[in-house]
Amino acid sequence: MNAEDGIDKEALKQVSTEIRDAVLRPLMIRRTRYDIGHHKMYEKDIKAQNLSIPTVKDPKEHEYRLEGELGVVFIATAKDISEKLNYSRFNALSYIKKERRKKYYPHESDNIFDKNPLAGIMKTLLIKRFESSFSAFKISIERHEKRYKTFIENFNNDIIYLGEKATDILDYDEQEEDYEAFIQRLIETGKVKQLVQSDFNKAFEKDLKSDYKIFRNLVKTWKDRDADPKLEKFKEVLNKDNNKKIVIFTESVDTLKYIKSKIDNQKILFISSQNREEMKSTIQENFDANYDVVKQKDDYTIIVTTDTLAEGINLHRSSIIYNYDIPWNATKLIQRIGRVNRIGTRAEFIHIHNFKPASQIEDVIELSQKAFVKLQSSHTMMGEDNQIYSKDELVSSVTLFDAYKKEANEKDEELEYLEELREFREANPKAFERIEGLEQGLSFTRQGSSECAYVVLDVNGHKNYVYVDKSTTKPVSFIETAEAFRANRDEVLIAEDEEAIQQYLFNAKSYFEDEFKRAKQDQAEERVDEKEDQEALIYLEEWYQNDTIDDELFDKTEDIILNRGDRLMAKKVKKLGSSKSIKEDLEKLLANYKAVSKVDTTLEISEVVSEIFKGKRCV
Repeated sequence: MNAEDGIDKEALKQVSTEIRDAVLRPLMIRRTRYDIGHHKMYEKDIKAQNLSIPTVKDPKEHEYRLEGELGVVFIATAKDISEKLNYSRFNALSYIKKERRKKYYPHESDNIFDKNPLAGIMKTLLIKRFESSFSAFKISIERHEKRYKTFIENFNNDIIYLGEKATDILDYDEQEEDYEAFIQRLIETGKVKQLVQSDFNKAFEKDLKSDYKIFRNLVKTWKDRDADPKLEKFKEVLNKDNNKKIVIFTESVDTLKYIKSKIDNQKILFISSQNREEMKSTIQENFDANYDVVKQKDDYTIIVTTDTLAEGINLHRSSIIYNYDIPWNATKLIQRIGRVNRIGTRAEFIHIHNFKPASQIEDVIELSQKAFVKLQSSHTMMGEDNQIYSKDELVSSVTLFDAYKKEANEKDEELEYLEELREFREANPKAFERIEGLEQGLSFTRQGSSECAYVVLDVNGHKNYVYVDKSTTKPVSFIETAEAFRANRDEVLIAEDEEAIQQYLFNAKSYFEDEFKRAKQDQAEERVDEKEDQEALIYLEEWYQNDTIDDELFDKTEDIILNRGDRLMAKKVKKLGSSKSIKEDLEKLLANYKAVSKVDTTLEISEVVSEIFKGKRCV
């Protein structure tokens, strides 16, 4: 399947560009490898350190097929997972009788008894496990079968455990500790609640047994199926890279163990979070190009790892990445490749091999399409030199500050300005020092035929650039402002019109003040629209009317809820509903809030510099 099927590339690019310009541009600086390799200010450092920047080749896409009976069985399995399973164990709260809900969940919102979104996630995760490896999928359905069986046995004994640690009970190992003490500890710490059969609708037992039967049949169906076209494709590609240093990533520990059991090679190192620290020296000795050359070894040529090594470690003695499966968060692919695509590598080229889902799997979870959307959005917003997953990705040296013009010599325009300033500083150190020492808030007026202004403001610690004329006030980019500020050495300033300057500054500041007020109002209205916040405000009003709390306590708490001072405040306030000392507990809550969560709701604006124009620049 083509990754871009069903995707409006132009719409995706437009949305990503708007986010980059409105959100990221004022906050971040990003430099791509292209910038480092094509600008003088970096070129000297690269040459002085005898470093090289590798070229990343287009990713190679390896697709495998589920053919014949295997394809038929998968389609039937996908139908079971997507259409027939009720995921009743994950939706247990929705089966609780309405009249019993407050007994166990007195302060919780009614929406917790709706269908649990986790059930929908589980559908996708099961297919995702299949995409990772047949082995990982088999392990998952076996776990589900065991857990449903134990859950039903407990149900038949009139004991139902629900809560964040309920699955720990289903997975309980009798060798760990006394079973009854284990259960009691979870109940006392609020990690689980113990319910009985009569708390649930009759449909619960029926759906539990139906789900258990489906998982039991799935286990039987897949138990003796050993054919694995993905593994065969993987081996075929791996054999072509014989005796090369390779880094192989998988998202699943179970898949890592499966690969380990299927490849007979003494020079393969297997790493997960369980052994990362103890094997750190071995990893560095065999895969880190920055490691002391004298201490480098070649005991291992291949490393198979989970995403535990996707960041924080160098693996750039290798120049080949295999993505055995595709992470749900596709930006992890960028992190993975970053382990070998590093300055300091001796490799001229970096090679990427992606093992893409079979078409039947892609039809169900659209993993390639989601990866494409995620990565393309990242490329547009953040800039990227190379394709990561698909040849459909549109990449360029787009940066947070300006889109490169796709012409002969693509250059980051901001870097052009910075390089020009650097050259001026080196050629005119005294003049630069004098300019640098000028106070903020200066305004200059330059000759022209019509009037407008470019104003640079510091808004709560961030630089913002504003264009103002007689009818318009709007934010603009650094590039546009810098271009407007550019002047010839022999240009002469003209007499300032103080009244006009003040009006321009007033309009520029007013723009941000109005935006700030609008944002606060929208924020407050959004909060009141949220059900949990409404319920918390009802509690507050009731306590106030009953003289349980005073004006000050009411006003402070209401302000925090309405202005997003603390996203959890509404929930915390509701939990005080059963307290016998509401006022004291609320005071403690606010005291703790002040200590750790004080939010700045003020707007501070100061002028950095402005230029008034009476010329064609503003036309």
